[in-house]
Amino acid sequence: MSSFLKLILTFAVLYGSLAWAIELRSPQVTNWGDWHLWDECPENTFVVGMQLRTHPYQGVWSDDSALNGIKFFCENFGSKSNKSVVMSGEETYGDYGKEFYCKNGAATGFQLRSEKYQTIFADDTAANNLRLFCNSNSSDVLEGDGLDFGHWTEPQGCFRRQALCGYSSQIDHDLSSGDITGLNNIKMRCCNVPDPAETCLPEDKWDLLIECDNLEATTPTNCEYKRKVGISHSAAYAEGMSQLISSYTQIGFTIPEALAQLGFNFGTRINTTTGYDWTASNSETWSSETTTTINFDVPPGYRTQLLQTMGRCGIYSVRAPRVKRVDTNTRTGSKTVSYFSF
Repeated sequence: MSSFLKLILTFAVLYGSLAWAIELRSPQVTNWGDWHLWDECPENTFVVGMQLRTHPYQGVWSDDSALNGIKFFCENFGSKSNKSVVMSGEETYGDYGKEFYCKNGAATGFQLRSEKYQTIFADDTAANNLRLFCNSNSSDVLEGDGLDFGHWTEPQGCFRRQALCGYSSQIDHDLSSGDITGLNNIKMRCCNVPDPAETCLPEDKWDLLIECDNLEATTPTNCEYKRKVGISHSAAYAEGMSQLISSYTQIGFTIPEALAQLGFNFGTRINTTTGYDWTASNSETWSSETTTTINFDVPPGYRTQLLQTMGRCGIYSVRAPRVKRVDTNTRTGSKTVSYFSF
């Protein structure tokens, strides 16, 4: 094993998340009702959507309670469904409305719309509506279908590499006042999102760099390709990864921070189909991807393919400096295979 890989393996063992589990509270505009028990998402799942129970506007002479309850939907980061539901208390007025989901990733913050105390002569509604912020991104906001009394309170957000994973609600159930307000406040818990560089299982394949034909010529022809070595995101390796990669990046997972753990995985857990010894890779492989231009000659009457050893681990791909060259004599059909490092 190379000394460089030993160094990054040591660093990977020592490397830990800098985030702690935290609790977020909606700014207190009203304070009626009792706090219900926490309801938590299953381990390593996070809030990906919501559904609000809303009491529709009842008119000037009737009691309004606005927001009465919240269902949060939990899933793995990057997935979405309503199969796993958390719900911490509710009042029974109104009905559940539309389901709202993050496009990808998970919810990382929230904002409650609340109406302040209206004095003894007016109708109180307390909490009216809820927003979820997905992937720490102010442009990916889910706004519920609640009412619009009051104002939006200050947004509350998780640390980087975290997402919402459970909540507790304060519900007003007191019928004696004649002025029911339903849901007043919520507390939400942030949990650490598993590091995709730690949880991924590495594999490799031969990736076609270029195919260059020189079929009819009588002299060699020069071909050019891009030499890429190092770690990048795996959108080029597997289709449909772009949104998930974007979500992980937005909440704080960066390539420089993944280098050590990826080196550890490829050194100990690789399922290889190319036969490449990943532990022999140099520091260029375990760095952010670099690109240079390379030229090579193809003999007359030949088709040449260049294939590169390329690994994948979750949202990351790794290009090693090892190439397989296949020269095919188009007249005889014979092939010559050679290997080299570039």
